[in-house]
Amino acid sequence: MELAEKLNFSNKSISKWESGEAVPSVEVLQKMATLYNVKLDYFVNITHDETDVKQEEEKKPKHTNRYIYNRLTISLLCICVVWIVATYMFVISPTLFTPTFLPFVWSLPLSFLMAVIFNCIWGKPEHTFWYLSFLNWTLITSLFFTIPNYFWQIYFLGIPIQIVILLCANLVLNNKKNDPATIHEKRKFILFKNKKKREKKNRKKLEEEALSQEQNTEENQTKKA
Repeated sequence: MELAEKLNFSNKSISKWESGEAVPSVEVLQKMATLYNVKLDYFVNITHDETDVKQEEEKKPKHTNRYIYNRLTISLLCICVVWIVATYMFVISPTLFTPTFLPFVWSLPLSFLMAVIFNCIWGKPEHTFWYLSFLNWTLITSLFFTIPNYFWQIYFLGIPIQIVILLCANLVLNNKKNDPATIHEKRKFILFKNKKKREKKNRKKLEEEALSQEQNTEENQTKKA
């Protein structure tokens, strides 16, 4: 629908191009090439799509389950260090803090700060804004317990900060959604998905044909008998 709006065509026309019932003109292909930031050859070369997907998959590093597990382990180990230090401070010198559980309270924002750092390196952008929100409110809670007389009005500071986080998240995620590289990745994923569907459909068709041939062979043998 978005492509139809940008090219001033109907949705049915786009569907016909996708299914192969019709072919767009060269001028339209040029507009699409400019829109998706690719060469015109990308649309006119029949074998380009599949080979391009294979080449891109070979270039990308394969993030195996072990690789993801190692990244998660490193992140959790760093967060555990924060809580070990807090426990040490609580056990060795509990009289230094009022209230006594203050080291554990400050461990929460520090843990989410570590989560933000590691997620910026390895994770997804949308998760970073979740961690920033938790960091915002846990930090304010820590200040609430640290300031004498429990100054509860400090929570009002979190509201504008949270609004800024939400606006930044909306801006970043919208830019990522409309990014030509992201659109190109989605298109490759759709191509890969459609290829798998075609392979499954062809495999099922071959199995049905083989089963039908077996049944015909059995019927012929029964007739001869």
